Amino acid sequence: MTKRQEQMLDNYRRASATELYEVYGRYSEKKREAFDRCRKLQATYDGWDGRICTANGWQFTYAFKFNNGYHQTCLCYITKDGEYEFPIN
Repeated sequence: MTKRQEQMLDNYRRASATELYEVYGRYSEKKREAFDRCRKLQATYDGWDGRICTANGWQFTYAFKFNNGYHQTCLCYITKDGEYEFPIN
């Protein structure tokens, strides 16, 4: 696992928020749309345990676990720049 992947996994492990209202008192429609896209991707992967890992006033990251089909649990970590997938077990 790379240092970046370790950092993403650590962010995920420390996170507990699963809904936007848990990290933002009020949020824009754009944030809601981005969050909905994350949830749809999670459903596509048949993922579970989705969490908002980091958040500030402009953006957030979201991650969830999924099985890659090779008996490995993986993490899909979503940022504004893209999606990162890697095994975590």
